[in-house]
Amino acid sequence: MFYLVLVLWLVADLGTKWLVSSLMTVGQSIPLIPHVLSITYILNYGAAFGLLSYQRPLLLGIVCGLALVIAYYYKAIMHGSWWIKYGTALVFSGALGNGWDRLFHRAVVDFIEVPYWPIFNLADIGICLGVVMVMIGFWRLDDKKDEEEDA
Repeated sequence: MFYLVLVLWLVADLGTKWLVSSLMTVGQSIPLIPHVLSITYILNYGAAFGLLSYQRPLLLGIVCGLALVIAYYYKAIMHGSWWIKYGTALVFSGALGNGWDRLFHRAVVDFIEVPYWPIFNLADIGICLGVVMVMIGFWRLDDKKDEEEDA
Protein backbone atom coordinates (compact mmCIF):
# COMPACT_ATOMS: atom_id res chain seq x y z
CA MET A 1 0.00 0.00 0.00
CA PHE A 2 2.95 2.35 0.63
CA TYR A 3 3.88 2.23 -3.04
CA LEU A 4 0.28 2.50 -4.18
CA VAL A 5 -0.20 5.72 -2.19
CA LEU A 6 3.13 7.06 -3.42
CA VAL A 7 2.47 6.28 -7.10
CA LEU A 8 -1.19 7.40 -7.13
CA TRP A 9 -0.36 10.75 -5.52
CA LEU A 10 2.62 11.24 -7.85
CA VAL A 11 0.53 10.45 -10.95
CA ALA A 12 -2.25 12.79 -9.77
CA ASP A 13 0.28 15.55 -9.13
CA LEU A 14 2.17 15.21 -12.41
CA GLY A 15 -1.07 14.71 -14.34
CA THR A 16 -2.70 17.87 -12.99
CA LYS A 17 0.47 19.86 -13.62
CA TRP A 18 0.60 18.54 -17.18
CA LEU A 19 -3.05 19.45 -17.77
CA VAL A 20 -2.59 22.97 -16.42
CA SER A 21 0.62 23.60 -18.37
CA SER A 22 -0.89 22.13 -21.56
CA LEU A 23 -4.21 23.96 -21.47
CA MET A 24 -3.25 27.30 -19.91
CA THR A 25 -0.67 30.02 -20.30
CA VAL A 26 1.51 31.20 -17.43
CA GLY A 27 -0.42 33.80 -15.44
CA GLN A 28 -3.82 32.68 -16.70
CA SER A 29 -6.48 32.23 -14.01
CA ILE A 30 -9.80 30.38 -14.12
CA PRO A 31 -12.14 31.01 -11.18
CA LEU A 32 -13.87 27.81 -10.04
CA ILE A 33 -15.61 29.31 -7.01
CA PRO A 34 -15.34 33.11 -7.30
CA HIS A 35 -13.26 34.68 -4.52
CA VAL A 36 -12.68 31.21 -2.98
CA LEU A 37 -10.88 28.88 -5.42
CA SER A 38 -9.17 29.46 -8.75
CA ILE A 39 -6.87 27.57 -11.06
CA THR A 40 -4.01 30.00 -11.65
CA TYR A 41 -0.96 28.79 -13.59
CA ILE A 42 2.36 30.06 -12.28
CA LEU A 43 5.93 28.81 -12.27
CA ASN A 44 7.67 28.69 -8.89
CA TYR A 45 11.46 28.80 -9.03
CA GLY A 46 11.80 28.27 -5.29
CA ALA A 47 10.42 26.12 -2.50
CA ALA A 48 7.42 26.79 -0.26
CA PHE A 49 6.32 30.44 -0.34
CA GLY A 50 8.97 31.10 -3.01
CA LEU A 51 11.80 30.62 -0.52
CA LEU A 52 15.20 29.69 -1.93
CA SER A 53 14.27 30.98 -5.38
CA TYR A 54 16.65 29.88 -8.12
CA GLN A 55 18.41 27.42 -5.79
CA ARG A 56 17.58 24.46 -8.04
CA PRO A 57 20.67 22.33 -7.22
CA LEU A 58 20.06 22.73 -3.48
CA LEU A 59 16.36 21.86 -3.79
CA LEU A 60 17.13 18.81 -5.95
CA GLY A 61 19.77 17.80 -3.39
CA ILE A 62 17.14 17.94 -0.66
CA VAL A 63 14.97 15.48 -2.63
CA CYS A 64 17.97 13.15 -3.03
CA GLY A 65 18.74 13.48 0.68
CA LEU A 66 15.14 12.64 1.55
CA ALA A 67 15.35 9.55 -0.66
CA LEU A 68 18.49 8.43 1.20
CA VAL A 69 16.86 8.98 4.60
CA ILE A 70 13.79 7.00 3.55
CA ALA A 71 15.98 4.20 2.17
CA TYR A 72 17.98 4.09 5.42
CA TYR A 73 14.86 3.94 7.61
CA TYR A 74 12.81 1.85 5.16
CA LYS A 75 12.35 -1.17 7.46
CA ALA A 76 11.32 1.00 10.40
CA ILE A 77 8.88 2.94 8.20
CA MET A 78 7.33 -0.24 6.82
CA HIS A 79 6.95 -1.68 10.34
CA GLY A 80 5.67 1.60 11.77
CA SER A 81 2.11 2.74 12.19
CA TRP A 82 0.03 3.45 9.12
CA TRP A 83 0.27 7.17 10.04
CA ILE A 84 4.04 7.07 9.58
CA LYS A 85 3.98 4.70 6.60
CA TYR A 86 1.44 6.59 4.50
CA GLY A 87 2.55 9.99 5.71
CA THR A 88 6.07 9.18 4.50
CA ALA A 89 4.64 8.00 1.17
CA LEU A 90 2.83 11.33 0.72
CA VAL A 91 5.87 13.41 1.69
CA PHE A 92 8.12 11.46 -0.66
CA SER A 93 5.57 11.55 -3.48
CA GLY A 94 5.24 15.32 -3.17
CA ALA A 95 9.00 15.78 -3.05
CA LEU A 96 9.39 13.59 -6.15
CA GLY A 97 6.66 15.49 -8.02
CA ASN A 98 8.17 18.89 -7.35
CA GLY A 99 11.66 17.47 -7.91
CA TRP A 100 10.56 16.17 -11.33
CA ASP A 101 9.40 19.66 -12.25
CA ARG A 102 12.65 21.22 -11.08
CA LEU A 103 14.76 18.64 -12.91
CA PHE A 104 12.92 18.63 -16.23
CA HIS A 105 11.19 22.03 -16.35
CA ARG A 106 13.51 24.15 -14.16
CA ALA A 107 10.48 25.38 -12.14
CA VAL A 108 7.55 23.90 -10.26
CA VAL A 109 4.08 24.25 -11.76
CA ASP A 110 1.72 25.67 -9.14
CA PHE A 111 -1.96 26.23 -9.87
CA ILE A 112 -4.29 25.97 -6.85
CA GLU A 113 -5.18 29.45 -5.64
CA VAL A 114 -7.14 30.28 -2.50
CA PRO A 115 -7.35 33.71 -0.86
CA TYR A 116 -4.53 34.80 1.44
CA TRP A 117 -2.25 31.88 0.61
CA PRO A 118 0.50 31.34 -1.96
CA ILE A 119 -0.48 29.34 -5.04
CA PHE A 120 0.33 25.63 -4.60
CA ASN A 121 -0.13 22.17 -6.17
CA LEU A 122 -1.01 18.57 -5.23
CA ALA A 123 2.62 17.80 -4.36
CA ASP A 124 2.54 20.57 -1.76
CA ILE A 125 -0.69 19.16 -0.32
CA GLY A 126 0.92 15.70 -0.13
CA ILE A 127 3.98 17.07 1.64
CA CYS A 128 1.94 19.04 4.20
CA LEU A 129 -0.56 16.26 4.82
CA GLY A 130 2.24 13.69 5.03
CA VAL A 131 4.21 15.73 7.56
CA VAL A 132 1.11 16.06 9.75
CA MET A 133 0.48 12.31 9.48
CA VAL A 134 4.09 11.48 10.44
CA MET A 135 3.85 13.87 13.39
CA ILE A 136 0.62 12.18 14.54
CA GLY A 137 2.34 8.81 14.16
CA PHE A 138 5.24 9.89 16.39
CA TRP A 139 2.87 11.53 18.86
CA ARG A 140 0.93 8.27 19.13
CA LEU A 141 4.20 6.39 19.70
CA ASP A 142 4.98 8.72 22.61
CA ASP A 143 1.50 8.07 24.06
CA LYS A 144 2.12 4.31 23.89
CA LYS A 145 5.50 4.72 25.62
CA ASP A 146 3.86 6.79 28.37
CA GLU A 147 1.17 4.12 28.85
CA GLU A 148 3.81 1.38 29.07
CA GLU A 149 5.82 3.35 31.63
CA ASP A 150 2.70 3.95 33.73
CA ALA A 151 1.79 0.26 33.76
